[in-house]
Amino acid sequence: MKKLLIASSLFLLFFTSNAQIDKIAGGLAFSSGVDFNSNSTGNPGVFGKAYVGVVKRLHLVPSIVVFTTGEAGSTLGSSNIRKNYMFHGDLDFQYSLFREDMLTLVGFTGLNMTGIISKVDENTTLENVSKVNPGINLGAAVEMNVDNSFDAVLSAKYIVSEFDQLIISLGVIYRFDSRKRRGW
Repeated sequence: MKKLLIASSLFLLFFTSNAQIDKIAGGLAFSSGVDFNSNSTGNPGVFGKAYVGVVKRLHLVPSIVVFTTGEAGSTLGSSNIRKNYMFHGDLDFQYSLFREDMLTLVGFTGLNMTGIISKVDENTTLENVSKVNPGINLGAAVEMNVDNSFDAVLSAKYIVSEFDQLIISLGVIYRFDSRKRRGW
């Protein structure tokens, strides 16, 4: 396991040593939800991504998603209130599979860390709990050229972990280098 970790670290270091952030993205994310501590997580979430160019069609994409609070229970007299807060951190390799005129089809896979914090009212038998689980992402996205600096993006990914879920995201990508139309 140590050798695999060292080899993958050297691989990332080698390919990203001259890399820089090409573009950033932000938008809304919608989750199929996770049941945790007798409550579900909330929707929508807000995401942020940075795209680091590795080679011509490959990007390393770290991202973070923060979801709104999932809340359940009675609000009268604040008895038995349960709130779940969910966060995602991802590190994906994204590869441009196909481009046709103004659309680009992208596939990606990577690592995920999902954290859920559950807060409960003191008038219940449930306890405050938090948990962080690793997982694997697998997904695809469609990017649409809006102008030389902006793209719209629609993506779907499935997270395989103890917190299995489908995430659909809609957002905007900003390119630091206003591009001229170029080929592969």
